[in-house]
Amino acid sequence: MTDDQTVVPFQTSQNANGRLQKVILFATIVPLDTSSGGTIVCRDHLRSIVGAHGTETHVFAPPGITPGGAEDFARSVGAVFHPLVFQPPRGGLLSMPNPLAQSFSMERDAALYWRVDLSFRDLLTEIRPDVIFLDYLFSALFLPSAFHCGARVVMITQNREKEFYSDQRKLGLMPAKAVDSALAEWRLGRFENEVLASADHIVVLSSHDIPSDSLQAARTTVIEPMLDEHALKWRHEGLSNVFFVGNVNHYPNFSAVHWLCESFAPALAACAPEARITIIGAEPDDAPETWKQPNVDLLGRSTADEVLRQFTGCGLFIAPIENSFGSKIKILEALAYATPLLATAEALTGVPGSNGIPLFTLDDPQTAAELAAGLLRSPGKLGELSRLMDDIRNGNLARSLAAWPALIEQVCSRPVMPRRSPWRSFLRPRRSPAGRQEVDVEIGTNSSVWIHSAGLGPVEQFRGLPLRWTAESAALTVAIDPDRPPRWLRVRTWGITPARGTHLRVFVNESEVLSGKVRSRLFDRVARLSPLRGHRELTLRFESPGFQIPGDDRVLGVALESVRLGRSLDMYLLAPWFLPAFKASKRLFSRTLPS
Repeated sequence: MTDDQTVVPFQTSQNANGRLQKVILFATIVPLDTSSGGTIVCRDHLRSIVGAHGTETHVFAPPGITPGGAEDFARSVGAVFHPLVFQPPRGGLLSMPNPLAQSFSMERDAALYWRVDLSFRDLLTEIRPDVIFLDYLFSALFLPSAFHCGARVVMITQNREKEFYSDQRKLGLMPAKAVDSALAEWRLGRFENEVLASADHIVVLSSHDIPSDSLQAARTTVIEPMLDEHALKWRHEGLSNVFFVGNVNHYPNFSAVHWLCESFAPALAACAPEARITIIGAEPDDAPETWKQPNVDLLGRSTADEVLRQFTGCGLFIAPIENSFGSKIKILEALAYATPLLATAEALTGVPGSNGIPLFTLDDPQTAAELAAGLLRSPGKLGELSRLMDDIRNGNLARSLAAWPALIEQVCSRPVMPRRSPWRSFLRPRRSPAGRQEVDVEIGTNSSVWIHSAGLGPVEQFRGLPLRWTAESAALTVAIDPDRPPRWLRVRTWGITPARGTHLRVFVNESEVLSGKVRSRLFDRVARLSPLRGHRELTLRFESPGFQIPGDDRVLGVALESVRLGRSLDMYLLAPWFLPAFKASKRLFSRTLPS
């Protein structure tokens, strides 16, 4: 489908037992087979959504960095996987983003890989979802058709992206292909607001992420992610080390490691000379000299086995996080391992019921060092803290698992929210390449786009072309894009009629739009539709006197060859009567000119 196509299918399917199932589509640009925080959260969301009773879940996501990794995970949780492939852009200036534009994170990539949205539209046509879950705000940048298909959209955000971008600018740690400018930051804010304003529902990871807009806040649910319990749990091994893990290329981790090495390490050395600080995620060769303290071990990226060894055997895990965005994956991992934790209040924003976890502030490294030293020297307190971590995780996990099915029921119980595209919308569906655009869509012989129908026979063949008989009265209903509804209707019928012909009347949403005599030649009429903006369904009704063909028991109306809806005037200009009428008017005009 292209930008000009306006018919969007929408239905529920039935399982083998005949029970109606809600069709869920989970879509994200985040790979599902890496160890990043975004991946861990996405996997947790998908696992919880698939667990909802009475749903059929499909996944549209990148294949991943390991062969079959993402697909294997989707299948393991009971979802159907559809690969999101980032096809290399073909050459040409028109396929390139504007180099002068003030682009924010991933905006250039979304412009280059616009074919992703075309593949997404094909998937929407195939599975006809009831609800689309978009995980990660920038997924909407690649998949704008989600907001134009007549399905409910739930937007899952992982951060307050505009504020996050602002912090990156202040620290000089901009993501690749993003512009360090106030204009780019402002445009990101516009994009974020448009996505949240267009979503039927919003899911955030902590109460700190609820939108400030009152209308958006009213459609927001807080669901804190929580990981399953790990088979291997923390146990006290007598180690006197404080552990942190986080790739320093991610600015919150950079800030945390900077504080640990330059502020916390000297204070800890003064009050606990035997204690060490173990950091995974910072390469020693690339680290500043000020990070290379005598009591700091920089292990680089290390390995998954070393991360596991530290979580299950370290003295204490520390989380010196200064932002309150989203949920902190390292905290969720510490909870899953029941690793004793020392943290800032900002690090615990996505963990309800965390009372009892020792807290410190970044402006007082001395107190933080004294807290850490006291815990490392008290195995009993570490054991109590580990059990507390287990209790917090168990309570939050049960709450999180129950929240997703309730959310799906809540969203499905409401109609699709009306959407209005602002000027210069970020969520306009991608156009097909020039020269390959379709300007209308067939609904007469393509039953896959119908919501329901009555009085229409199966598709037959006549002279190598499709034919579908109607009864005396026949109707079909299709979903349309409320923001870009069709403007034109074109009806073509075969001239298979009684000797005297027959009369056809066509109604759109109970308003008659065309009528005429169908005789022995092809009937081809085009009608301009009344404004349909804001409508989500369109019902066509065909009325004609019935007749019978000898040897056929059916009472027949008219033989449809094609019924098309579209937005472009091209449909009107291609009508067979237009060219002769245009030539006649041209001759008449030439005669009126003075000689």
